[in-house]
Amino acid sequence: MTDYYHNEYLFSEIYLEEITQIPEQAEALASLSTLKEYRDYADTSNLQIWKSSYVHTVLHALGFNTQIESENVTLLNPIGITDHPIAVCYILLPDENLDNTTMGRNWAEKIIRNLREHEMQWGLLTNGEQWRIYHQNEPTPYETYLEIDLSAILAYKAREAYQIFHKFMRAENFTSEENGHCQFDMFKQESQDKIDYIEKELQNALKQKEEGGQGVLSSLCMGYVESLRQNGDPNLEDEELRRKIYHGAMLYMFRLLFLYYADARGLLSEDNHQLLAKVRQAAYEMSQSGNASEKSYRLWQELETIFVDIDQTYNGGLFNPHESEFTLFIEESKILDLYLTPAVYHLAFFHEKSGEERLISYKDMSVRHLGTLYEGLLEHKLFVAKEDTEVRIIKGLLKFIPLSSGGKAIQGKYIPMGQVYFGSDASERKSTGSYYTPEYIVNYIIQKTLRSKLHEIKEKFMEQEKGSYNYYRKAVNNSERAALAKIVSEDAHKYIVSNVLSLKILDPAMGSGHFLVNATNMLSNFTTELANELEVDTSLETAPLYWRRWVVENCIYGVDLNPLAVELAKLSLWILSMAKSQPLSFLKHHLKVGDSLVGADLAQIGFYPLSQEPKNGIKATQISLFEADQIFKNTVEKAVNNYRLIGSEETFNLEDVENKKKWLDEVDEDLQVFKDICNVHTSLYFGSEIDEIQYQEMVNKRSIPLEITASILIKNFSSGS
Repeated sequence: MTDYYHNEYLFSEIYLEEITQIPEQAEALASLSTLKEYRDYADTSNLQIWKSSYVHTVLHALGFNTQIESENVTLLNPIGITDHPIAVCYILLPDENLDNTTMGRNWAEKIIRNLREHEMQWGLLTNGEQWRIYHQNEPTPYETYLEIDLSAILAYKAREAYQIFHKFMRAENFTSEENGHCQFDMFKQESQDKIDYIEKELQNALKQKEEGGQGVLSSLCMGYVESLRQNGDPNLEDEELRRKIYHGAMLYMFRLLFLYYADARGLLSEDNHQLLAKVRQAAYEMSQSGNASEKSYRLWQELETIFVDIDQTYNGGLFNPHESEFTLFIEESKILDLYLTPAVYHLAFFHEKSGEERLISYKDMSVRHLGTLYEGLLEHKLFVAKEDTEVRIIKGLLKFIPLSSGGKAIQGKYIPMGQVYFGSDASERKSTGSYYTPEYIVNYIIQKTLRSKLHEIKEKFMEQEKGSYNYYRKAVNNSERAALAKIVSEDAHKYIVSNVLSLKILDPAMGSGHFLVNATNMLSNFTTELANELEVDTSLETAPLYWRRWVVENCIYGVDLNPLAVELAKLSLWILSMAKSQPLSFLKHHLKVGDSLVGADLAQIGFYPLSQEPKNGIKATQISLFEADQIFKNTVEKAVNNYRLIGSEETFNLEDVENKKKWLDEVDEDLQVFKDICNVHTSLYFGSEIDEIQYQEMVNKRSIPLEITASILIKNFSSGS
């Protein structure tokens, strides 16, 4: 059945699977044979005849009264009404590809533009063979639709598939009720309810077992703890070691999530798709039987095969063993099936209210859910119970009470000795650690900060191209028209690069990257809209996905104190912008670990901040270190040039990624000593005991003694800012 329809995120896959099982009334089939005859004899010689001989006939069979507005646009009224349109239908000849995204022929952009102009939410795009439903109020409206292949249905006289076509395309679905909502709005809400339910199931899977959950993250942490125990006697009192375990487990979970998302979007190779399915099935069977091995590393080894291939195909750093101490830890630490099975299983399956187990469709899960589910885990610390420890909720806090301090070993409510748990300290944590910003607030901020600027950019573009466009419209022949179209196309591309891709959007406390994801969508959608503002047909690519990759690498900046938040934001943006067989967008230069509130003013560097000099300790005749230092100026100039190179080159293959890494590594290496000086300068405001003579010596020599680096930079200022 799914061969006849294709859902691109308009409704959840699970919801569609359910609703398409509900049969339509028998009379819906009455028009199947009639439409087959009309299609067989339809005239495709030009658009007007094609509409009248076939497309409008289909619309009438669906309960619409058609009202031609322009060559391509037909307004749709309910039967018996001629002046109250409920939808827009954008119609093309059957040889037109609905997936075309070139300038002037981006058909998805055409239907969304018409919906906005007519102040309607839902509309149809069709070439008569394939029929698509679009909804303008989507985060990615040009890429979100439901398509049904009517030509295939008619060719095979597929009765059940035709019922699905009729179920979704009929006029009743577009008709608004008294509350202003139509049937599609109800479908959309029911679909979202399904997704929300799955999110709650995932939330339960992430909770520790002592809190009534499945303990996905605690299982991964225990896997690493056991791996370390098998290789010796690890000092689990060492906070740095526990931090490494926790970060490693989080990154491993991010890897699994990436696989699930990529697989749902058809972005894994066939071999990796089959191997991941095999891993999921094995995890399912071992979870059901309860016989996951305490000695086997089967799942870890099979996933490692996929990870290596992903690193070589998509890169990005998440799968690179040498990216950080944490990815190296993941590479060197195997996880037994006993601990990996529950993580793989509970991230892949959920239970319906009926108790039925089903595979989670990660195609339905937007990157927004990464924040709602995982952002609350970022602030936790890992601990290992020294003795049996009760878990008790007191006034919104999870209290961890050892038996020796009055705790009770209640079945299912305590942590056995040697098991892991998470807290803000060893004794407690908040029952919820989420600081996730609600969607409506994020959208409000973006609208207020970006919308007016984008409107200004569009107005300037239209003014700039007014002359060329007028000449294009008045072209005397096809040759002149093609030459002018090329000029407009080149102008549009240059304008986008210089005016849209030059925008800089920063979230100084990005968390999971929610704000940055929505800003990326707005900019890439705007680029599609801008490039199609003029009715000029050219080969310029205007697909949002194409420009989204450029936007991510050029416009999006984020900072967060927590390294795991940076990794989660990268994951969100990678999922948003990834394309099959192309490397992941290069984000390392724009998403940074650091403190947005604490730092050094470059104009102050070189002047000991605790000096007794009056008013900031700076005389009017003095010049700061960075003003006077020619080496610094040369280094910054090189850094700026390297950053320009990174942003100007497309990330098309692994060689591009390696080049960008090399350019960024050069910048980091050259600037490191100056960053160290800034960190030392800032540390003086926080109790550092460096005196003025030591300070000036470091500044003059541009060298930080190792003992100071160890005591200040690593211990207190390891944020990487």
